[in-house]
Amino acid sequence: MLRSFAIPVRSIAAVRASPLAQLRYLTTTSVVSEPTKSTKKQRVLLKSITEKLQKEKRKEKELKQQIKEREKELKARAGQRKLEDKAMRGHHSLSLQTFVRKVRKLPIVGIDPLKGLLEHEKQELEAACKKYNEDCRAFFSPRPEPKLLGYMLYVKAKFPEFRESGVPVKDVVKKVAASWRSLSDSEKEQYKGESSENDSNNAKKEYDEWKNKRVEEYKKYLKFRDSFQLPE
Repeated sequence: MLRSFAIPVRSIAAVRASPLAQLRYLTTTSVVSEPTKSTKKQRVLLKSITEKLQKEKRKEKELKQQIKEREKELKARAGQRKLEDKAMRGHHSLSLQTFVRKVRKLPIVGIDPLKGLLEHEKQELEAACKKYNEDCRAFFSPRPEPKLLGYMLYVKAKFPEFRESGVPVKDVVKKVAASWRSLSDSEKEQYKGESSENDSNNAKKEYDEWKNKRVEEYKKYLKFRDSFQLPE
């Protein structure tokens, strides 16, 4: 009789185990011979452990989803940066040989693609290559030039005057710098112009707009480049 009312010793350890271990213990331990009160306690404990386990599974699922979304976001950012970098570089002009390999779908290395061509054929290809490069460059709008102020404006204005035949550029720059230092404050004032925080904000806005526009221009350029064929 005493044996039928005894609570297994390992049940005490099960209470301190992980939710999954507790659940396994409770679902594999017989409670038929135990009193009704003890059975109810185990059922309550079983329900509590099951709820904890389900909660942990939900958290794990949410965490995996967050990691997946983060990886997707980082991948998209990396792709956008790569696209922007290529857009900033724009079109790299093709040489005649590279152009012929491209339009005729020839290997990038190997026999000279111009070998064996007649002179008028080469001239036609040269004209087509020149036009192709011009058309590609036409897709891209020029980068906005920053407003020159102070010393840089002075250099632009005076550099041609100091440039002498055969004089290295670095020596010309030194002469212009020395000339700038010799000016009085009132003389320098005419090159300073009016600069303000609003000018800086406008310059940044103009650059950002150009950058976004450049990406869209690059996409159009890619379509033209990849579908280009020589006219019949």
